[in-house]
Amino acid sequence: AGEALGVALANSSRVVHLMTTAHGEATDCTRYWPEIYMNMPIVTESDDITFRDNFPPRIFGNVSPHDPQIFGKMNDFAASLLKGETEAKYSPLNVAQWLEDLADTATRNLTLAESRVADAGDAEFRRFYHDIKIQCGLARFFSGKIRAGVLWHLYQESDDATAIVEAITHYTAARDAWAAMAEEAQAVYVSDVSFGIWAVERGHWMDRIPAMNADIADMEKELSEAIGIAPQKDVI
Repeated sequence: AGEALGVALANSSRVVHLMTTAHGEATDCTRYWPEIYMNMPIVTESDDITFRDNFPPRIFGNVSPHDPQIFGKMNDFAASLLKGETEAKYSPLNVAQWLEDLADTATRNLTLAESRVADAGDAEFRRFYHDIKIQCGLARFFSGKIRAGVLWHLYQESDDATAIVEAITHYTAARDAWAAMAEEAQAVYVSDVSFGIWAVERGHWMDRIPAMNADIADMEKELSEAIGIAPQKDVI
């Protein structure tokens, strides 16, 4: 099982590195904890102190990468798309696809390793297994949320309600991937995984879901108000 497990670990361990480079939600390392991510809204600007490092509007799509020379910002990328221009950077959709590919490769090899290991219930194997599964859940969440962030700004710039429909689809899939991961993590992690006193520094994956649901609800409300905006067309 070792070779397949190594491939799974090699791919899953790149997820957080990629997110902390492509999405600089905070410069303070205790405020940006992508492993147990405090959900930053896509729709309504947040006044949460967690996101104070960002320029207004403090929404997910307006966050600068930590390496802005190499990676593009979601809102900037969406604006470029509508102008028919291309930034000379890796786009947010590149990042979303890389995350998805990392999760797929890790999951495939983790399944293979599980079928080959002598004892799938062995504690040493389970430590690898569960943490790799969590990283894959993070990858699928961020992949879907990034796509939703781009689509939301396409709607804002174009008044094309089809973009909200697609954004809700991707965001819901992202939330579902997170929720499935969080439910499995309940069996192996304590309810308060903490390294500090602030809300962003403690808690469990399950605690972050209500904020995701609220953000999706704001999208759905906007969609209900935007129905009838014409023309409708495929966005992505």
